[in-house]
Amino acid sequence: MKRQLDAREFRERKKILRTRIEAWARRLRVSPRIVRVCWMKHKWGSCSASGTIVFSEALLREQARFQDVVIVHELLHLKVRNHGKLFKALMSAHVGTSHDAVYVDGCGGAKERH
Repeated sequence: MKRQLDAREFRERKKILRTRIEAWARRLRVSPRIVRVCWMKHKWGSCSASGTIVFSEALLREQARFQDVVIVHELLHLKVRNHGKLFKALMSAHVGTSHDAVYVDGCGGAKERH
């Protein structure tokens, strides 16, 4: 189990995550209406049809590589709403993995399929 972050570390990591999200949004040429980082029990992130993207606070404790996969996944939903061939191709082009290549165990941790 991963340790809890103290308040200072939480703020620092949240700021870094937001910077990564903004950088990826520019790179992907998307403009989310609202971006939030908050507690989510069973998801790493979500994207609404209205353009609101929410990321789980649990993401703050994950490796940068996995953060990028989740960030790109949610931001790409602003362009492609489903997980079809186009979505998987874009994921592969931007982070070198398709949607199916990574799976999660709740919000407890990320695992790569072999």
